[in-house]
This record gives sequence, C-alpha cells and structure tokens, in this order.
Amino acid sequence: MCASAPPPAISRAAFTRFLRLSRHPERPFRHGRPRTPAPRGQNRNRSGTQSAHPRRGSAGTAPAPGLSGTFDRVNSTAGETAVHHLIARYAELVDTGDFAGVGALFAHARFIGSGEPVEGRDGGVERMLRDSVIRYEDGTPRTHHVTTNIVAEVDEEAGTAHARSYVTVYQALPDFPLQAVAAGRYGDRFERHDGQWRFAERRVRIHLVGDVSRHLRA
Repeated sequence: MCASAPPPAISRAAFTRFLRLSRHPERPFRHGRPRTPAPRGQNRNRSGTQSAHPRRGSAGTAPAPGLSGTFDRVNSTAGETAVHHLIARYAELVDTGDFAGVGALFAHARFIGSGEPVEGRDGGVERMLRDSVIRYEDGTPRTHHVTTNIVAEVDEEAGTAHARSYVTVYQALPDFPLQAVAAGRYGDRFERHDGQWRFAERRVRIHLVGDVSRHLRA
C-alpha cells in the first residue's frame, strides 16, 4: 500500500481533514494538541509554553537610544530626531555639491578638520569646501558619504547634545572605479536656539585614506 493512501478504516474525507489540520499551525489543533496563539511579543518554546523573552524587534523592546541601526523614530525625543537629521543633512549637501547649503548649516558652528579650525560665520565653511573639494561637470564631487554607528546623547532640558559617528566616503568617475577614498569619525556638538537645533561644532578625524586625488585639491 502506498504510504500516502488513507488507512482502510478511515474515510477519505476524514483523512483529508486530518492532514489539513496537521499541516496548518493556525488551526485550533496540531498533532492532536490544542494550540492557542501566544500574545504579541512573546515566544513559545518547544514544550509549548510561553517564553518571557520578547521577540527581537517586537513590542516591549526598547532600542538603544542613538544607535543608527535601531533608531526609534516613534519613541525618540525631538532632540534625537533633530540631531540625526542634521548629521544626514550634511552628507546630502556635500554629495550634491551644495557648499552654500553646508555653509548655512554651520553658520553658527566651528568646523575642525585636519587644518586650522574654521568658523562658520561669514561663510568660512563654504569657502573651505570650495577651496579644497573638487566638483565636476554635474556640479557634484561625485562622492557618497555614508554615516553609520551614530550615538547621540541629548539633554532636552539644557538644549544641548553630543553625537559621535563613523563616516566612509565613496567616489566614482568614468575613469575611476567606485571605491572608498576615506574613512573616519565625526564628533559633533549641537545646541537648541529659539526652539531649533543646530550644529555648534564638528570634529572630523580621518583614520584611513585611499586615493583622494580625484576628491581633494592638492
């Protein structure tokens, strides 16, 4: 007899129902035992009892504040959201070649890189970028800044914040294959003024340098 054929003592309809109930865990019975769904955020172990440990990413788990991989935009404070937006905005402006926009972003801040500190007032940061970064026919430096590992510490009462993050700069041109040309870290300070968060200082520390001949002026 074929293993998949129903036993002689059981009707085909009953056997079909048995198979259907056995193969679908959402049915009220599985392998002859009652099955009740676990409350959301809980697991069942192999014995069928509920586990007290919530599933990763389920309700009841609080992501570590400020970490880019688990940034909770629903439960974050206004300051945390603003800090993440400012960090992302810098990368976007540089990669689109909007150096005037970067200057406005740092209008009340100090930019500290490999050279002398640059004050943002009077367009200092914009001039620094125009003098040091190469832009091409499309008006951009043909770069892609990727900012990760963001850790932000915000004091909402004092209206101040600090953040640290990693940055990797990629570049590609028709005769220059896509590659990472620099990697380092940002150390940022922020302040809230008239209800709006803004940069107060950025420190750039580049630890790994590739071929920047197409990115920076000699």
